[in-house]
Amino acid sequence: MTIIGIFGCTALLITGFGMRDSINGIIDNQYLKITHYDVVGIYDPNASQTEKDNYQKQVNDIKTVKKQDNIYYGSVTTRPQGTISNQQISMMVPQHEQGFDDFLTLRDFSDHKKLKLQGHGAVITEKLAKLGHYQVGDHLDLTDSSGHSYRIKISGISEMYVGHDVILDSSYYHKVFGKQVVYNAKILDLKDRSANNIDQVSRKLNSQTAAVTAVQSNQAKMAINTILHGLNNIVWIIVIASSALSFVVLFTLTNINVSERTRELATLRVLGFYQRETVMYIYRETAILMLLGILVGFSGGYYLHHFIMETLPPNNALADMTLRWSNLGLSAGLTLLFSLIVMLIMVQKIRKIDMLGALNSAD
Repeated sequence: MTIIGIFGCTALLITGFGMRDSINGIIDNQYLKITHYDVVGIYDPNASQTEKDNYQKQVNDIKTVKKQDNIYYGSVTTRPQGTISNQQISMMVPQHEQGFDDFLTLRDFSDHKKLKLQGHGAVITEKLAKLGHYQVGDHLDLTDSSGHSYRIKISGISEMYVGHDVILDSSYYHKVFGKQVVYNAKILDLKDRSANNIDQVSRKLNSQTAAVTAVQSNQAKMAINTILHGLNNIVWIIVIASSALSFVVLFTLTNINVSERTRELATLRVLGFYQRETVMYIYRETAILMLLGILVGFSGGYYLHHFIMETLPPNNALADMTLRWSNLGLSAGLTLLFSLIVMLIMVQKIRKIDMLGALNSAD
């Protein structure tokens, strides 16, 4: 019972702390290591040359723009096998492939090696690949806003935690869609990445006649922060509940152990055992069982955390499955702390044992 109780407590503690760190890991990995652009300003490529020049002039006049480039940005849909609804996909075709890494880092989801756009396939993001069980070399059917379907070959699967993206080079775009790419957006990397500055830049771009819309990369970040705020409350509930479970299990079982062995403990005291030795006689067993429970709880917490973070995120988000060593240490440390508190309580109970009455009691 001690092993099972401590196993449940440790597993829940690891899961609670791991859920919080996994959501935090989405923000750290997505917006520090992968997504470097802040705004994609989409304009009408059929606008007059004057209107497009004014749009470009507005981009050049924004002092906080650190880097900019032309891309094609469009929205397509697909329905991966096994899903019941269409998935919205952002399709991007950069004009300059060499500098595109400054805006979006494409790296393999398994070994983090950088991916290059190739003329015989497209790069899709990890969550989309998991939804459809796609692998490199498979084909993916895309449907544009006009209802036309196109089939692309997957040349790489890129690490991505938020949203579905498909990235092609201009030659493969021409091969699939049968037309030359027409760049319709400006991708911007800003010096000031605060939400206020991104909003200001978006408003300036949308004020132009040729503007269609402005896509902000931090929109998903704000949604994740909202989820994280609510998740913190859930984490605290899990931590408090699992801590109470640990304390109740240790106290109840240790109390039963002491109560049923008062005659044995009294005999030890009469034979000359010190108070500390008598306490450790009982507590040594509890400590061994508790350590076994913690070790088993490590594996249980790992699989429970992995299961929850696989099923919790929506179809367009992917959780960071990394379980930090600090989570394991903190969970074990809290369990050991409760064990120490129980031991101090039991010291007082053992000290108050009536040795004469215990020795005269019937077995």
